[in-house]
Amino acid sequence: AIFRRRERGEDLETSAVQGTREVGGAVLASTLTTISVFFPIVFVEGIGGRLFSEQAFTVSFSLLFSLLVALGFIPPLAGLGKERSEKREKRGNLWKWRSLERMKGEWNWVKSRPLLLIFWLVLGGAKNLLFLLLETIGKLLLFVLWVLFLFLQLLFFSLAKASQVVLYLPFSFFRWGLKALEKVYLVLLHKVLDFSLVAVFLSLLLFGVSLWPFFHLAAQLLPDLHQGEVEQRIRLPSGTELKETDRILTFVQEKLKKMEEVALVASRAGGAPDDWQSQGEESGLLLLRFHPPFTAEKERYVVEKMQRLFQEIPDVELVELKRPQLFSFQSPIEVEVIGPDLKVLEETARKIYDRLVELPVLENLRLGFRPGKAEVQVVLHQDKLLRLGLSPEEVARRIQQAFQGDSPTFWRQQGERREIWIRFREEDRRTLQDLKNLNIQPEGEVPIPLRAVADITYGQAPAEIYHVDHSRAIVIQADVRGMDLEGAVRAVEDSLEALSLPPSVAVNISGQYKEMLRSRQSLIFAFLLAAFLVYVVMASIFESLAQPFLIMFSLPFAFIGIGWSLYFLGMTLNVMVFIGAIMLAGIVVNNSIVLLDKANQIRRAGRKVRESMIQAASLRLRPILMTTLTTVFGLLPLALGYGEGVELRRPLAITVLSGLVTSTILTLFLIPTLYV
Repeated sequence: AIFRRRERGEDLETSAVQGTREVGGAVLASTLTTISVFFPIVFVEGIGGRLFSEQAFTVSFSLLFSLLVALGFIPPLAGLGKERSEKREKRGNLWKWRSLERMKGEWNWVKSRPLLLIFWLVLGGAKNLLFLLLETIGKLLLFVLWVLFLFLQLLFFSLAKASQVVLYLPFSFFRWGLKALEKVYLVLLHKVLDFSLVAVFLSLLLFGVSLWPFFHLAAQLLPDLHQGEVEQRIRLPSGTELKETDRILTFVQEKLKKMEEVALVASRAGGAPDDWQSQGEESGLLLLRFHPPFTAEKERYVVEKMQRLFQEIPDVELVELKRPQLFSFQSPIEVEVIGPDLKVLEETARKIYDRLVELPVLENLRLGFRPGKAEVQVVLHQDKLLRLGLSPEEVARRIQQAFQGDSPTFWRQQGERREIWIRFREEDRRTLQDLKNLNIQPEGEVPIPLRAVADITYGQAPAEIYHVDHSRAIVIQADVRGMDLEGAVRAVEDSLEALSLPPSVAVNISGQYKEMLRSRQSLIFAFLLAAFLVYVVMASIFESLAQPFLIMFSLPFAFIGIGWSLYFLGMTLNVMVFIGAIMLAGIVVNNSIVLLDKANQIRRAGRKVRESMIQAASLRLRPILMTTLTTVFGLLPLALGYGEGVELRRPLAITVLSGLVTSTILTLFLIPTLYV
């Protein structure tokens, strides 16, 4: 507005004041609506909140301070040129030697007073010499800075002139194109206003048709990230020696080293102390890193080659394939089999696992139950113990004393405490028969062997017991292949419906799917809250309920571009898309605010409604195009997919870019139609 008024010939002060007054309300409304959009993101739960809560704070405070700069700093700067002649006079005073003038004045005053003259020569002279020295140093520094400023000014002036010459033709073409666009826009706007009902009907029809892609888009929590690294865990049969595990890993490792796509192969045989998923000598891990560029096709090819090598080796179980993640996530799909009886749980879980293995949309299935080490199980008969006057605690203590030992006392030797342990001899506690023959009542007259009151058998204990909501559970984990997460969950649900499950067993589907539903609900709430806050802010600024509703009418049309762009690019609905839609709620209304605010100003000057809107559209076309194009060009590198980790940022950029473009085009035509 200031620049346009300067082009019309107004002086600096008038153009700065009137230009600020003209757009101040629109700038305030646009900034507050954008802040209102980012504020609800602070309350988003799940992965969306973890990703963008800090960004919401950053953008909100940045916008507040940019508003202060735009309304309180830029207008005074725009009016600084009115006192250049006075500044030149003040600038000339900087080169006067004030210390010499002060010394001259003091000398004229003390030269007729002999007593003061001596005092002045001793003290005043030293003081004035010090001031003269400091002023001389200051003048020299000022001169250096002045020369440097002149050099930079000359350099910038030369660059400006050179760029003006080089860019003369592009700038001239741009100005010519902008003027031609304004003429075409005004002609089209007149036509649209003449057939306003048809324009509104076609806009609504276009919006309705554009809802179709959203019902055919795949859904997932976050876009797949390919960072050039995968980690494959394997497991061999229980009891496999560490040497055999290392041999198998080394064999596969040497094969993969020969592939040109692989940059590094590393392996680890045996379990790590801090890794609960790979305990024991039968566990192993293989790490792969690829040469850039990191693509999904390259990763899929190498992983399939690696898994084929492992599957050709007998008794090798592929446990889990992991990729680096920004956050610690659960598996994409987790089927929780919940019930009180571990044996029934194991049978049901294996039945479900065998059914899910047949689904082509799942890969890397892991059964969360694995047999532990062999053990001897002693099942006591309570009725027999009662008849003999024994308790299970006494029997268990007797078994422990015989086979593990007991420390009834200690002695000290040279200040050190030494325990005394008592237990059976090695040859008396070696076999299962020794345990069965254990006398559990040595104080009695008749020995009672353990086999008389208990069933003693070999068995296997579970390696771990998993609980969900304080109930025992076995979890089946799986990754998704060739389908979105939501579609894979539907396939799992259809497969489980055909199974007959025991009445005591319940089956739930969780994992990333559960997190996706939670994040989606939270983001939808944040979007609705953002739209409501935007409406409240505009209603308070415009002091009207109808015009903010008119501005909000441009928001749904942003989804025209979002739906079709995601559909044709083969992208999915994920958290990043929802965040981009929330951001659009505050961005797309800014163009409508600027347009309606100017139309209201012209109407207050006494113009008719249609004339006011046409003139406002003509005056605000350039600012609207400038703000839209700067945002589009800023998001274009992300939308084109440059840089590492772009898979995470690209959906947000495409959502904002496509929604902003379509909403801007429709704003320039639909808002004037509804206003008139």
